Amino acid sequence: MEKTSFLCDKEITEILKKIIEKKHSEYSLHIVKIEDHAEYKDMSRFIIEYSNPWDLIELGEDIVRSRLTKRGII
Repeated sequence: MEKTSFLCDKEITEILKKIIEKKHSEYSLHIVKIEDHAEYKDMSRFIIEYSNPWDLIELGEDIVRSRLTKRGII
């Protein structure tokens, strides 16, 4: 499995965590750690492991959808 990290708005951190845990098995994509970002107080840093790069594309779609939902756009 490959490891990567990305920043996420704190306002959708819990939503995204639930989506990852519900949608993906621990063998395809799972969270290694979530931590507060040192410089950006309104951001969280997700560290994840994945086996298929397509899961990252789907995760990106989930992030966008979560942001739009949280802001009441969809």
